[in-house]
Amino acid sequence: MKYFTDYDISWDYELAEDIDKQYLSMIKDIVKELKTKIKHEIIKNIIIVPILLRQDILGVYCFDTFQWIGLDIGNILQACDEIGNISYYIAIKTTILHEIAHAIQNYKGKELNETEAEDFARDYVDFGIINKI
Repeated sequence: MKYFTDYDISWDYELAEDIDKQYLSMIKDIVKELKTKIKHEIIKNIIIVPILLRQDILGVYCFDTFQWIGLDIGNILQACDEIGNISYYIAIKTTILHEIAHAIQNYKGKELNETEAEDFARDYVDFGIINKI
């Protein structure tokens, strides 16, 4: 899978195959919404790629060759099932927002901060508030 450069994501990550179309549709809808709500340069060209990660990781923000977010849909769904009382849609949205927060941190030359990223994601999902990073 190549985007913008000669880099191929599959060189470093295993691409997720056979993702149910409903989850791909959710991702598309979420990104469309966020592009209208988050007024930041970084969101305009962000790419979301379904990949496979270690069991305890839901998403990653990568920025070495170009900026993209990898989501492990299987891990997200499993976490929802284990936690209970959280929809797949909200979990996917929260994960994307968390990784977008890292993208904004990186854009601003800041260290990637997990607490700040979690707060950014939760405040948007819970209250519709877009925090300044």
